[in-house]
Amino acid sequence: MQDLITDEEFSRAAEVLARQDTILIDFQGGGYGHFLSGICNLAFGDDSYDSSMLRGSGSSHNVKYTQTNKKFVAFHWYLLYNTMSVNYKLYPRIIEITFSKNDFFIWFSGLFKRLSDLNLDLNQLEVDTYNKFNNSHFASLNTDLKNVFLPSEFKFSETSPDCPKYVLRDCFIACMRSKTFHHIYERQEKILENNNFFNFEFSNFYNDNFIEKIKELCVHFQVEVKNTDLINQLYTDFTTKQPAFKMQQRCEVLLQEIRDQKVKDLNLNIMEEAYIASRLEEEYNVACPIHDEFFKSTSAILNFLKNNNI
Repeated sequence: MQDLITDEEFSRAAEVLARQDTILIDFQGGGYGHFLSGICNLAFGDDSYDSSMLRGSGSSHNVKYTQTNKKFVAFHWYLLYNTMSVNYKLYPRIIEITFSKNDFFIWFSGLFKRLSDLNLDLNQLEVDTYNKFNNSHFASLNTDLKNVFLPSEFKFSETSPDCPKYVLRDCFIACMRSKTFHHIYERQEKILENNNFFNFEFSNFYNDNFIEKIKELCVHFQVEVKNTDLINQLYTDFTTKQPAFKMQQRCEVLLQEIRDQKVKDLNLNIMEEAYIASRLEEEYNVACPIHDEFFKSTSAILNFLKNNNI
């Protein structure tokens, strides 16, 4: 994830901060901040938002922080805390999108689809991997793959860009276990040292509590919710464009079926494989096999666990 801010962004941010009635939505990349800003502006009576704010990738990048005349403006404001008058002690009108450990799979899986509208296919990440990750968002993954996860003799470059699936899976498992991956928790811990903000938990985007949280937000800022029908419709449209929401649900169902020893065939993408493997290793204290082909059925998983005396 890039941590840079351009001169234009800096200038726009200063323009926003000059308006004392602006409410800032602070979020880390992939945190649905632009979508939340559109919904909040609608809730406050701004009728200039409609379904066009959602792109096919599921992002809301059609909602721009450069619209400095808006009541709610979403941006990575945390980047400016040490350079401008953006801090929780001086600026109480801040909404902070916060994460918990349980949010990580949905957040991480969604990045490959929505960041810069890359729309990467989780079923094909092992093909042309280096070039797919050769951008400001995922360059660190390329570095980790080359320096940590791939054998030293393995050629991994623009001209040799494929990556074995088992290596990608291993990398993603490590990501899911790492508290400081992309510094998301490290940043948040610094932010949460101050309490002068409205806490919008990331889980509200996917746990059927979104509309209630918007109502709570409006009460906090002392305004009556407007455009409720449109907000409900946009939220429905939004959730249908977020496959990561259902991916986690499917994985949790599958894990329970394994516990219940139910038999079924599996057809998982690389991120689901990594999540299931991570949970199996954590729950049963085993190391999943390292090869390209993942388990093709719950029977194969159950036999594996049995062979490991579980």
